[in-house]
Amino acid sequence: EYTPVSAAAKTATRVDAAPREDWMTRIRRSPLLADFSANDIQRFFMEMERLELAAGEDIVTMGARGDHFYVLFEGDAEVLTDPAGPYAGACFELVPGDHFGEEALVADTPRNATVRMKTDGAVGRLERAQFDAIFRRALVQVVELEKATRFFAASGQRFEVLDIRPDAQRFEDHRVGARSLPIQLLRKSLGELARNCTFLVDGQAGRRSQLAVFLLRQAGLKAYLLRN
Repeated sequence: EYTPVSAAAKTATRVDAAPREDWMTRIRRSPLLADFSANDIQRFFMEMERLELAAGEDIVTMGARGDHFYVLFEGDAEVLTDPAGPYAGACFELVPGDHFGEEALVADTPRNATVRMKTDGAVGRLERAQFDAIFRRALVQVVELEKATRFFAASGQRFEVLDIRPDAQRFEDHRVGARSLPIQLLRKSLGELARNCTFLVDGQAGRRSQLAVFLLRQAGLKAYLLRN
């Protein structure tokens, strides 16, 4: 639900004494909405359902099915991760404008963390169908390798093909020249990947390939899903 890169950055830069931005201003500056049209942004804001929550109340629970995408409107919340998971039990703070819940929807996997209100507050949420209709087209854009290669060769831009399956090089359909970067390692490498490179994610891993594209874009990187 939450990447360590974005969480660490927010934890490091937050100053409690500074005035807070409203949630709408904060999320509009997020990479999440960078490729949205004005109409998509308006639809996103209009369709969210508001929920009032009390301090100590869980918004999502680790291991549960993901049915909604959330934005924190008011109050403070925290992300509690699995001690045995990739974030080793780290706890991340959320402030208004932060979002969560999208990974379970993109990859169709159980929640990988619990998100709990630290104070009374409110969230906005979108159901799975609403999220798919508004987000998936903008965030997981599909390209063909041949056309993309021609474009990058003509423009002189750097690109790299990623295969996010475990032990990808053992598969007969592993693309020649593709970099093997299992998705768990990808999560940990987001802050180290070249900012001037476009990443083309091999689609062989299905929903997890879509999740990889989403994670890359959420980290502010250029990424596309390769059509099989």
